[in-house]
Amino acid sequence: MNSLLNKDNFDREISTLKEKTKRALMGIEDVHWNLWSTDNFIEKYLPIWMQTSISETLLAIINNRKILSWLLNFDIKKFRSLHDVILSDTGVPSLDKKGYKIPDPE
Repeated sequence: MNSLLNKDNFDREISTLKEKTKRALMGIEDVHWNLWSTDNFIEKYLPIWMQTSISETLLAIINNRKILSWLLNFDIKKFRSLHDVILSDTGVPSLDKKGYKIPDPE
């Protein structure tokens, strides 16, 4: 019987929909964790790269010993602070995004 109300057809369609829903939810969860890890990197690790780039540039162009000494002292304090942030990293970002929030995959 080729009826749209056939129980076997209905069960197959429900099974297909459940499988597609399961795959979609897995995809959503994957995107969620990718965004989470990217936010964590941006918040905690990118500042070290930025500070390194700035410091390397300044060290390359500054000839004044007094200013170089001040810069090196600043770098020691700054890198210690950035390093402490990484040491306390729990993997959970707290990045303050303007008008954007990662939805929870529930």
